[in-house]
Amino acid sequence: MKSTFQILIILLCVCNLGWSQSDSLNELEKINKFKQEELKAKAWLDSQYEWNVISEGESITYNKEAKKILSDSQYYKFIYPEEYTWATTLILLKKKVIKQAVWYMINLYGEDKIKNGSHISDALVSLDQAIDMEKVLTSSYYSYIAFDPEVVTIENGQVKEYSRPDLAEEKLSHVKEMMTYIFEYRKQKAKQ
Repeated sequence: MKSTFQILIILLCVCNLGWSQSDSLNELEKINKFKQEELKAKAWLDSQYEWNVISEGESITYNKEAKKILSDSQYYKFIYPEEYTWATTLILLKKKVIKQAVWYMINLYGEDKIKNGSHISDALVSLDQAIDMEKVLTSSYYSYIAFDPEVVTIENGQVKEYSRPDLAEEKLSHVKEMMTYIFEYRKQKAKQ
């Protein structure tokens, strides 16, 4: 009787040990999956803050997206459409393509501040709760102004000349105005 009881206890321990190892493997898989998701999220966030064009002294470096803009005419037309629309902006936001959506907002703001200002303000304030929209606005402006057909002339995939620096300055002033929405929101939030 005693030996049967001991065998039963040993079997329970072995089974329990097996379950524990299985549970541990599941936990390790969950941890690894979480780490992978965390790395993807960090890469996505970094891409929102990254500038497509970096100028250091006399050298200019283009990242992968900048090269795509210059080499893929469809993508170029997508980034710089004839008309910026809220419909496309909302799709970009839904797909979490924030930097491009912000570029659309910069252009929509310039088209009609009164009509578009409150929508842009709401979007920026909402997004700022999750990511640093001041950085995204800056990144978006400097990433896309470099190839904006309203500002530069591009031939054979290369910037030929900056034909309208005044328009670049005007769009930069829109970015600064848009940042005031974020700063005001942060100030109000800090008071609460």
